[in-house]
Amino acid sequence: MKKYKYAFLVNPLAGSGYVGEIVSQLPVFLDRIHSAKGRYCIELTRFGQVQKQAQCLSRSATSIVVIGGDGTVSDAIAGISFGESDTTLGIVPMGTANDLARTLNINQLFNRKPFHKALERLLTSPNRPLDIWQINGKKIMSNYLSLGFDAAVNANFCRERHQNNISQRSLLRTKIAFCKHGLYRFFHHVRPGSYMCFWHEGRERKILLELLCSVIFSNIKYYASGIGPAPFADDADGFLDITLFPTLPHYMGLFITQKLRLIHKYYNRNLKQYYSDRIDIYSSPGNYLQIDGEDSTELLLEGKITIIKFGQVRVLTVSGSD
Repeated sequence: MKKYKYAFLVNPLAGSGYVGEIVSQLPVFLDRIHSAKGRYCIELTRFGQVQKQAQCLSRSATSIVVIGGDGTVSDAIAGISFGESDTTLGIVPMGTANDLARTLNINQLFNRKPFHKALERLLTSPNRPLDIWQINGKKIMSNYLSLGFDAAVNANFCRERHQNNISQRSLLRTKIAFCKHGLYRFFHHVRPGSYMCFWHEGRERKILLELLCSVIFSNIKYYASGIGPAPFADDADGFLDITLFPTLPHYMGLFITQKLRLIHKYYNRNLKQYYSDRIDIYSSPGNYLQIDGEDSTELLLEGKITIIKFGQVRVLTVSGSD
């Protein structure tokens, strides 16, 4: 039998400093919840060690609840997948995008209810499966992967964050930083000679990627703080949704139509889209790659990116009415 019912894995640098207040109050909140009382542990993340921490915690806890952003969540999912895969993942969203939490209706829950009530609702929620994917036998992906303009912007943002040791910044400052890097990379596109091969509807396809603005491979329906390049994506069907953006206006259309739901869905239906359970990407030098919001361009040095389904993890989810 596992020692704990809940293991809380907390990124102390998330949430623009708000996390420190939560951590100090967390034992009080948990002791009020009958199902959690006396059956939990709290561990702070260590830089570069989140996957290993989650892998160890998966052996001692029934559920790992991550308090942090998409990067921390993605690393925890990787840890669970290499540890005890029957461990359930819960998310307390404290990042900029929180795209997986949006997909599971958790982000909406914490925006509508006081923290302690939202936490109690989360811990008593049912769980369901979530597909996870492996890239080149090394990296685990749960949300999305992209190549092109947005990956280049993300690479610049991540480089600035690490070089300047920026651990906390407001949502507004983050959006301003992305806009700045977007202007810097305004003319970036997928480099000539790049293409992908995959199976779609029973036949093998080869598609040139060169000169595209971006190509996004989605496991979940949300991307970049709630944008929907694949609004009908099923994150437990064993397929990735592939969306091609020929030009920057095609890509920016996602953001322009975001608040206009019907127009947004119509716009998405008219983008070129495919789906597949195995994808091979052949990249030329000069491209950028992001996986779950983190710069992973170093993988492109191998020349070929292979994406295959790795398995599933169980995730806590709440109904849209909560």
